[in-house]
Amino acid sequence: MDQRMLEVMEYCVINGTNGVVNHSDWMTRVGGSGGNISNIRVGHQSFTKDQMRGAGLAFNVNMEFLFGFSNEMFRYSEIQSAIDMLKAAVKAVEIEYADSIKSNGMSNKR
Repeated sequence: MDQRMLEVMEYCVINGTNGVVNHSDWMTRVGGSGGNISNIRVGHQSFTKDQMRGAGLAFNVNMEFLFGFSNEMFRYSEIQSAIDMLKAAVKAVEIEYADSIKSNGMSNKR
């Protein structure tokens, strides 16, 4: 689990996920201390259950990924903002509407 949490941390820092600027910042957001990172990397310390839960809440991390049951790091394929999710929903409705017009033989011209 520690290795997977470290993978998530690296991903978030490299990509600036949710505004993360460095490893210490990431650790703080999941409920840990930046000073513990080196101890975790060498195996002298492990992430706690609360820190794993914190990663899930702060970064939408898939708990099944952390425990090795999934290859999907996040609960969604990417962390999405509310605006991104709304855009995806509108697009899905537009596609469904267009398909229903085609299947009913109706024209969407006005």
